[in-house]
Amino acid sequence: MSTADWLPDGFTVQQIDTNRTRLSVAVGGSGPVLILLHGWPQTSRAWARVMPDLAQNHTVVVPDLRGTGDSDRPEDGYARPTRPTTYEASSPP
Repeated sequence: MSTADWLPDGFTVQQIDTNRTRLSVAVGGSGPVLILLHGWPQTSRAWARVMPDLAQNHTVVVPDLRGTGDSDRPEDGYARPTRPTTYEASSPP
């Protein structure tokens, strides 16, 4: 179940396929890209209060990390070789 009721105004959620995993990514604002990564056991919602201020001068990209929030768990698990590349290939269009 995907809900975006927590999103600040001006943000949208995109589903991005990368390395056999679909990531849910909130994106908003304009300017240089700023990627916010949450910790464990949180989701991208952890950044909701600061996202609007940061979006005034940046394109803010806030993914749910693999296996958390609305992002999928990779079919092949969390093998060490695929972890670092998941986020390299996931920048939004």
